[in-house]
Amino acid sequence: MAIFELKTPRLKNEVALKNGIIAEIKRAEDAARSSGAPLVFRQKGRPPDSYSHWYVIWAKFKGVANEDRCRIIMDAIEESLGHREVVSTSIVMGLTPDDPLAHELVSA
Repeated sequence: MAIFELKTPRLKNEVALKNGIIAEIKRAEDAARSSGAPLVFRQKGRPPDSYSHWYVIWAKFKGVANEDRCRIIMDAIEESLGHREVVSTSIVMGLTPDDPLAHELVSA
């Protein structure tokens, strides 16, 4: 096969970032959000589509490359909701509060 395999080094704080997202995904709707916790948005597709779009806004993403943000979010989704949710996810975006799209999502 003419495919080049890329080695992806893990970030030192990757586990902590992933666990922060997992905690927010699993947080009960009526429970208070922790100070500094990420904002997690999921947009579900309309039937018959079964896709999801995930957006995570977090100041701790500052300085983290986009591909690392996406991998961390996908790992958190899989660990908290299972593989089925991962394969039905078509868009994953990790944003900082300063990103224009973050402002759009929060004000929606």
